[in-house]
Amino acid sequence: MTQPRGRPRSFDEGEVLERALEAFWTRGFDATSLDDLTAATGLARPSLFAAFGNKEAIYVRAIQRYGDRMRATFEASFTEQAPLDQAFERFFMASIDMYCTGEDGQRGCFGFCTAPAAAVGHPAIRQALAGAIESTDARFEAELRRAQTRGQLSPAADTQRLARTASAMLHSIAVRARSGAARGELRLIATQAVEDMLRDARVSPLTRGPAPRRVGSKPKVKVKAKAKAKASS
Repeated sequence: MTQPRGRPRSFDEGEVLERALEAFWTRGFDATSLDDLTAATGLARPSLFAAFGNKEAIYVRAIQRYGDRMRATFEASFTEQAPLDQAFERFFMASIDMYCTGEDGQRGCFGFCTAPAAAVGHPAIRQALAGAIESTDARFEAELRRAQTRGQLSPAADTQRLARTASAMLHSIAVRARSGAARGELRLIATQAVEDMLRDARVSPLTRGPAPRRVGSKPKVKVKAKAKAKASS
């Protein structure tokens, strides 16, 4: 005999995760209580835990969902038509706009600004944070390598080093945003950082040789100083 199925859930999991993400983003993992989560999501504890697991599991799911936002930002910024420096600037500006949101003040990056404090005592959160960093590094490196194949970046450029530098810049800007740095200041930092990062990695223009000699003209012969002196004596 077939067992009857349970009642379908009367809520949208994606919407609930978004609300939980917003709560964690403002308060951080430790400071967000179960009462905060039930108030934010509108679900009672049994329904919340049945759908997502414990508080740690809900937070990890929220980090994964935030990662989807960042992937969308990457895809919108790094297009085949965009020059590399413009793509980087576009990505950083979009990230800054996201970091400067929050009803109670600027919140920075959800993952990079809330996970580090909780990672020490929660292995699952540490793993999620490490995964987010590795994913960011890998995406930057993939775009840098693609720029090499298009001739926008020197073949000798160390794409792994540049990718990690870009990630470190992103982390710093996120923390500065959460500390309350003005949007204009963050934009200026990003613009200067991208310029500094790519300055020595761009493909140098071709070195021009000597100007071609006109047909019928004789090459100029340089006369040494001693020869000139001898001729004048």
